Amino acid sequence: MWIEIYKYLFNFYLFFLLLNICGYSAAIFLGGKKFIPILLYLMGALMAETGTYLIREDIITIFGEVTNAPFNTLFLTIQFLSFSYFYKTNIKNIWFQKYFYIIFCMISVIAYSIYIIDLNTFMTHNPWLSFITLPFLLLLSTVYFYDLLKGEKGYIFINIGIYMVTSSTLIFLSSATFYENINYDLLLIKKSLHITPILLLHTLLFYQIYLSFNKRKETVIVVK
Repeated sequence: MWIEIYKYLFNFYLFFLLLNICGYSAAIFLGGKKFIPILLYLMGALMAETGTYLIREDIITIFGEVTNAPFNTLFLTIQFLSFSYFYKTNIKNIWFQKYFYIIFCMISVIAYSIYIIDLNTFMTHNPWLSFITLPFLLLLSTVYFYDLLKGEKGYIFINIGIYMVTSSTLIFLSSATFYENINYDLLLIKKSLHITPILLLHTLLFYQIYLSFNKRKETVIVVK
């Protein structure tokens, strides 16, 4: 049963991923430049899923090894950069704008120091990058919530989705040791629970772009 549930959730996620890539590409083409980092995130997710599929089907290998770790590292990097840029261009907090680059550079140095010290880390699933970058993104999301609560205009549904994914991923990473040597059904339950907030993120991304197009349509009607 759980394998069917997981497959259903995963296919639904892929559907929204492709749909959002089309939607955000169209929005950017029509002038929505603030959606560029979200499109970059979506393209990174598509790249990671494509790479994982090619490796799982024995179509490609990475330096002779059957691992999708480099794709995961690249995706986490794209996620870190794209969401950071999204918040940099949308958060109005004066303190944040003043110290953003200093904090961003410090986080980057700490996050990638392990890869500089040992390049072989790229070939392993090391949680270090997630443990360093995700709390930073969670902090940015919280600051953005504060801006929105003060009445600033923004993209609340995108922010809710990012907050859910970053917080839930941190919880799963922190409890990873509890999933060692578990049976296959429990592993599927874990994977299903993990993909659910990701699916919710993409659902909220779709709803946000729908609202954007709807607002644009109303503006065009008013102008006419």
